[in-house]
This record gives sequence, structure tokens and C-alpha cells, in this order.
Amino acid sequence: MSRSDRLSPIANERFSELSPSERVFILIWDLEAEVNNGGFNQFFFNSAGDRASATPAALRAIGRSRSAEPRRGLDAHARHGRRRGPLTH
Repeated sequence: MSRSDRLSPIANERFSELSPSERVFILIWDLEAEVNNGGFNQFFFNSAGDRASATPAALRAIGRSRSAEPRRGLDAHARHGRRRGPLTH
């Protein structure tokens, strides 16, 4: 069983019980999966967007500080919580 297969059910129900490295893994996995599949709109619209406010810190934890702030968009949208519909800057 892959790490993502093992962690995804736990992350959806008990995210706070995961270790810090497991949380980073899930946050990055969700971001990559949603953005690659349907863009940032899909990321924020789907359940992955529920944890959007933690995603910039996860990106920084893996050394992707610039990715955490594309025109401050990810941080700005994360601060305002989960959004429905098209994103605007």
C-alpha cells in the first residue's frame, strides 16, 4: 500500500493526528493533484481547499517558498478560507 493510499483516509478524518511530515506530504500531494487536474480553482473548490491555509507553510517546509506565494495569491486566498467559484487577485 502506498503512503498516499494509507494517509488519505486518515487525512480526511483525522488530519491533526498525522505527524508534521505526514501533514506536509498530504498538503503537497493534495495541491499537486488538484492543480494538475483542474488548476487552482479546483484546488480551492474541492475538499483540498479546506486545508489551503496550511499549504503555504507546507511548501515552505520543503523549500518551495516562491511557490507558496505566486503573486501572494496562494497565501491571500488561503487567508480568506475556502472559496467557491473563480479566483481573482
